[in-house]
Amino acid sequence: MRRQLAGSTLVVSVGLGVSGLATLTVLGITARALPADEYAGFAVWWTVATLASMAFGVFEVYLARLVVAARATGGDEKAVIGLLDGRALVVIAALALGIWAAVPMGLPGLFADDTAAALLLPLFAGLVATQALQRGVLTGRLDFRTIAVQLSTDGVLRVTFVLGVVAIGHDAVHWMALACCASAACSILVAGSRNRGWWSRPRVRGTEAAVNPLLLLLLSSIGPVLVNNGSVPWLAATDSQDAYTLGAFAGAVTLSRIPTQFISAIFSPLMAQLSRSAEAGDRQTFFHLQHTGSVAALGLGVLYTAAFTLLGPIVLTGYLGPDYELGAGYLFLLSAASSVMFVAAVQQAQLTALDRWRRIAGAWVGGTLAFVVTLALPLDPLWRAAGAPLVAAAVAYVGLVLTSRGLWPEKPEQTEQLPSASGA
Repeated sequence: MRRQLAGSTLVVSVGLGVSGLATLTVLGITARALPADEYAGFAVWWTVATLASMAFGVFEVYLARLVVAARATGGDEKAVIGLLDGRALVVIAALALGIWAAVPMGLPGLFADDTAAALLLPLFAGLVATQALQRGVLTGRLDFRTIAVQLSTDGVLRVTFVLGVVAIGHDAVHWMALACCASAACSILVAGSRNRGWWSRPRVRGTEAAVNPLLLLLLSSIGPVLVNNGSVPWLAATDSQDAYTLGAFAGAVTLSRIPTQFISAIFSPLMAQLSRSAEAGDRQTFFHLQHTGSVAALGLGVLYTAAFTLLGPIVLTGYLGPDYELGAGYLFLLSAASSVMFVAAVQQAQLTALDRWRRIAGAWVGGTLAFVVTLALPLDPLWRAAGAPLVAAAVAYVGLVLTSRGLWPEKPEQTEQLPSASGA
């Protein structure tokens, strides 16, 4: 099983690597092709779009867990998929209404006053949500190759479409946003052609999946969303930085999030294997996998933080251009936050496999509060924006570790009856 986990992780890592490299490439292209204000507008748009879309990762996690359980117990996989599809559509609709309501209130001001870019946010969020639902089914079916195909297709086409937009002379933020939407749509079609039946007739009511775990996961997603993306729009809203500093900070956030790009590479295969061990009551394999994942995540996180702190200033100016600079202290804080998130993902995978949704939500509520409190401190806005993600991630990680204690009795013969995946 360990070899299977390593192979699955490697396959997903390839797709995530291509997608992450594409994001860096797109921002590098736009930094050179657009005026500073337009580039800053697109960088903030990308961050806000990702911010609005990341909540749908909870549907991916919960759907994957339910598909694993349905396959292990002979349940109705199609019914589970349709129920999660329907509930995701409700969230997409609510998100779209909220974004469109914010347009007259000045939302386009974050995107270089590009109203069309603001209006495209719900479309992008809906496409990302569909990608997440597709990956959830694929994870439950252990089809990690198709997940890699989806991610790689999105990444390659995103770069291709953005280059095409630049080549024909369109330098508005909404054209770049439209290119990102087009690549996401194509990736769904390509992956769907490889593994059919990933979508089912949407419905909202059903007993195949409880609502409470989904609501708790949505609550717990606020923390990771803020840690990964919340600082950029907050800093833009303070209007305390010039376009080059804001652009440099947005670029540094993207670069520093490289480890979090690979969270799914370890989280999805690990969660699937842990879930199978939990369904089988195999305590030894369960904790062996959890320990192996934790050690690997910690080692990679330490190495990445050290490398990014030392080399980040050079990489940033080479990536965006000589006018975009940021101090090493800010880079350390941003990269350390990503590394802590990477390690926390392993702890969360363990709790997810055992359906401990309340514990996950509680840990990330603490992280969210820590994020807000840090931003409210009487410090320089740039330091607050850089430090808040690390404080939030650290608080959440401690919460996840503390709530992971006593999940399973020490002696195998005392193993408790695990709750079903649809339970709270």
